[in-house]
Amino acid sequence: MAVNIINGASTPPVRGVSRNERTVSPTADKMRSGQSGPVAGADELRLTPESLHLRELETSLSAEPTVNRERVESLRKAIDSGEYKIDPVRVAKQLLGFEGELFK
Repeated sequence: MAVNIINGASTPPVRGVSRNERTVSPTADKMRSGQSGPVAGADELRLTPESLHLRELETSLSAEPTVNRERVESLRKAIDSGEYKIDPVRVAKQLLGFEGELFK
């Protein structure tokens, strides 16, 4: 039943209202009919310098490739040739440091 409600197959009954009876707010009724009410004031959006900086960073990062293909290829060759060695102590320290940063 819950899945059907989420998927829109069935709507749950509202207490005090029969299935054939719907309650609609005046605002929703106006929106449906295309009418608009008086506007109290214009909305305004102000971006902080930090958000503007983040937007600039996002734009510059989107121009960068997501994968450094040269680095991937050099690692692939090192693994294939057996030159790439894994230092388990270093890996463990990196994992612990990463988790420590997550839970600060």
